[in-house]
Amino acid sequence: MLAQQTKGPESNGDNGGRSLPPSRKEKRPKTFMFIDSSNGGINAKPDRVVRSFVMKSARNKKPWSTRPRNPKTDTLTIVEATTPRLLPIDPHRSSEVAATDWVAACIQSPIGAPFIYAVLTSSARATSLDSEVYKWRAIAEVNRLLTDSHKNTDDTTIATVLMLLALEEADLADPRKKGDERRCSVRVKEAHLNGLKTMIGQRGGLAALGQNRYPGLFDIVSTITVFISDLTAWYETGICPVDSFELQKHASLLMYRLFDWHEQHTNNQNEETRQVDESICLALLIFIVNATEPNAFSFGSRLSKTVNKLHLALERVPLHHWSHAPDMLLWTLTMGALGAKTLPRGSRASTSTGPELSFFMQLSPAAVSDRSFKLASMNLQLLLDKLKSCLWMPSIFDERLKRLWVSMGLCKPEVVDVEDTSSSSEGEREQLVDDEYALGQSTTMRFFKLEGKKRVKREPPV
Repeated sequence: MLAQQTKGPESNGDNGGRSLPPSRKEKRPKTFMFIDSSNGGINAKPDRVVRSFVMKSARNKKPWSTRPRNPKTDTLTIVEATTPRLLPIDPHRSSEVAATDWVAACIQSPIGAPFIYAVLTSSARATSLDSEVYKWRAIAEVNRLLTDSHKNTDDTTIATVLMLLALEEADLADPRKKGDERRCSVRVKEAHLNGLKTMIGQRGGLAALGQNRYPGLFDIVSTITVFISDLTAWYETGICPVDSFELQKHASLLMYRLFDWHEQHTNNQNEETRQVDESICLALLIFIVNATEPNAFSFGSRLSKTVNKLHLALERVPLHHWSHAPDMLLWTLTMGALGAKTLPRGSRASTSTGPELSFFMQLSPAAVSDRSFKLASMNLQLLLDKLKSCLWMPSIFDERLKRLWVSMGLCKPEVVDVEDTSSSSEGEREQLVDDEYALGQSTTMRFFKLEGKKRVKREPPV
């Protein structure tokens, strides 16, 4: 009996010696994803929680689902379906950006009323309805936006004028339109075209229509802001997330980006906008050179062409174009004066200051209001606070500008504690720099500045 009970499990492994039906032999056994969670042997029973987890994981990995899926939202489908009717310039629906970004952004814009009227004008014509009332409402809304300096070159305003221009050109393509009606359409079309050219020019040309700012120069300024924060931490604490050589390389790459922007955009923008942007770009070059070479007191002839171009650019820009950014004008003039002050004496005129520095000295008081100018004569911190709202490094520029602003007339000499030897030592350092070796002097100041320090003579051990 005991022997039979002992052999029972072994014989049950083959179903007690009984043969299975043929149908059951042909069926493939299922593979279960059981996990042994106990401390028993190989044939120990798995835990129910683990088995449930495995089965849920297997079900979640299935690539199919019983729920229906819509690849696109209803709103996007409607916009894409109606875009050919709303935009006469894209009848073949070739522009996905116009369907998904342009139309949706303009309709949702807080100043999208003229665009919506233009859309109604276009859609009404597609259904042979009278659309003149919507067209003139759109024109009235555009004229209202043109009086606002913050909205007259917005993407929505430009899109509306572009649609109205396309509609007028569609009317002129109709041979049935003759006489006074056609002449009126010609005048309206020319007005839309001239207005569109003006708005695009004020935005900086076709290359600057990516968004409501000038994306190229603005992106460079954003990168410079991050770089200056790293550089300031490196100068003050000696700690930086990257190697110091990487900082030098980053500074060179930023300067190359500014050179490239200056070359590509100065000939493609509106005259007024171009000169303002060019002035800021050139001032940024002077700023980076001073920021990356804090121990240099003269840059030889390297900045002479940049300072000269900045002088010419500022001469062509009326001061009222800087009315909304007086602190930026003061910062630009300050950078120009810093660059002009470090020029070699051979590049200056017979005067002690030189023509370039004299220009920035004469123009700088105009960048400061009368009240601020009087306060700045007694409190230098007011001027520094104005410039700290722009790109700034206090450890480098504060002391340099305290002496510079005295010569520029922005503050009184007694406000700034100027050392008696500062002017003479600076002149001596300037004479040591030859124009031919200006680049070598820059390399010395960047990488080998410790060589210029006086070494301590050590006594031999006794």
